[in-house]
Amino acid sequence: MQRNNLILISSLEISGDEYAGWLIEQYKTIDPNTSFIGLGGDQSFKAGMHLTAHFKNHATMNFLDIIKKIKIFRQLLNTLIDALDKHQPKAVVLIDSSSFNLRLAKAAHMRNIPVLYLIPPKVWAWASWRLKKIDRYCHQLGCLYSFETDFYNSHNISAISIQHPRNHLYSPSRSYVKGLIAICPGSRVSEIKDNLPQMLDACKLILKQVPNAKFGLVIASKRLKQLIKTICEQNHPLNIEFIENDQKKYLAKVDVAIATSGTLTYELMLLKTPMVVVYRTSHKFNYYIIKEWLFKPMWVSLPNLIAMRTVVPELLQNKMTANNITKEVLKILNTQSCRLDMVSQLNVLRQQSMSDDHKSLGKILYEFVT
Repeated sequence: MQRNNLILISSLEISGDEYAGWLIEQYKTIDPNTSFIGLGGDQSFKAGMHLTAHFKNHATMNFLDIIKKIKIFRQLLNTLIDALDKHQPKAVVLIDSSSFNLRLAKAAHMRNIPVLYLIPPKVWAWASWRLKKIDRYCHQLGCLYSFETDFYNSHNISAISIQHPRNHLYSPSRSYVKGLIAICPGSRVSEIKDNLPQMLDACKLILKQVPNAKFGLVIASKRLKQLIKTICEQNHPLNIEFIENDQKKYLAKVDVAIATSGTLTYELMLLKTPMVVVYRTSHKFNYYIIKEWLFKPMWVSLPNLIAMRTVVPELLQNKMTANNITKEVLKILNTQSCRLDMVSQLNVLRQQSMSDDHKSLGKILYEFVT
């Protein structure tokens, strides 16, 4: 069957949408005649993708969220499957969001459409039964980190390493503002609701110990601003600056960041910004299933996973309390040797990541479809 000069992309998260945008921009410099359609957000739309559907507020992290939104996900999936049948794309590119995207991979496989999975499922960490589905439905994987690539290749699944698009976007600052603290509650509604109140409580405790401390709250997306404002106004009388613009420059100059576990911890690593990583979910069932039954590594944050040792402190679930956050932050604020040691270790990881000889997103896709 003749395929159209068109590629379908599926991303269901803000971070995945960024990668989709970069992918399209890079690919168009190689082959400007290819068109893109699919599921995405504002970044992929700006890059030139025709949105068959917008993910909007459908990003999800836990099992209960998936159950609640299953009807919506089914509708989104059916919309994309219809697009496969109507347009007959020459390839499908999946980005993250394995619960949804592996179903689309199966549909593409049934139609003999090759599948490239960028930022594939973290089966090295948990839910390794997905290896069979990935092997069966996906032709090529593109991984952000070398340890992921090595894992997949060791299971005879074709994987190559991606040149991380963020590597050259983040320049460390030569100086920092003493006592300036960044609050980074994440990009998902559920994680902001579950984590931000405790982070703000910690800031109040920190202020008692460090009266000249200043706080900036990094807002990942405009759609989250009202939610964040509402939480801040509820029993958290703090003078907090909302950081919506020039976030990279801001994060590069802070003394320490309090950040929920996720992609941002990698960005902070590139900036050599000391951090305390936190994460909790109000759904204890989700945490038990993931951490106690499924999750294999000792760490959850990317700097620690890349280093395979504890470089930055992690406070998860029951350990994620205002008192514990305060304790870890004060270590960095008040002990210069502690801060310098963390910066030094982050710099080593940064240099390793910057020196990796990986392929660009655009080149990987071009080689895949030609």
